[in-house]
Amino acid sequence: MASTPHPIQYQGSKRSIASDILKFFPEKVERLVEPFAGTGAISVAASTRHVTQNFWFNDINKPYPLGKSG
Repeated sequence: MASTPHPIQYQGSKRSIASDILKFFPEKVERLVEPFAGTGAISVAASTRHVTQNFWFNDINKPYPLGKSG
């Protein structure tokens, strides 16, 4: 997927192995959850291959005080 254009110039090692990771995905998914998104290499690859167009990104997740959410 290294030839796929991306708005962020640097993507880490997931971009170079995105094709291998996507081999383990179903043909279509309702929503791709990328818990360690970084620059979204897997989501970009999934979008390019029309696996899904619905994404949920997360990269920084800090704990909330006990009893609070959101």
